[in-house]
Amino acid sequence: MRTRYILYTFLLSLLPSTTFGQTQANCKFLTFAVSSSDTLLEVNGISPSGINSSGVAVGEYEDSEAFFHGFIYKNGVFENVIYPGSRNTFVQGINNVGLITGLAFFSEGTNKGFIASCQ
Repeated sequence: MRTRYILYTFLLSLLPSTTFGQTQANCKFLTFAVSSSDTLLEVNGISPSGINSSGVAVGEYEDSEAFFHGFIYKNGVFENVIYPGSRNTFVQGINNVGLITGLAFFSEGTNKGFIASCQ
């Protein structure tokens, strides 16, 4: 999470002094709704963090026990992304080839960055 804060702070520092919110951008929104038929059950929150040119989205969600897991949302279906043995998995991006990047945190306090190809 600290890495994202630093990145956002850096990106904001690149912008000229501007007042935000004066005009509304023309956006099309993809909403993430979780139903009982999806593989993500008892979700406290979902945070998309990347999307590629094929419309495949990635991010993370918090489960009912306050653990975080990554997800891939493709063709209207959620799929879990959980780094083996990790306590928390954060998926932070996806490229146009379908490789995902993220961070895995382990109960002993260590963490690993990863690049993964998911089928």
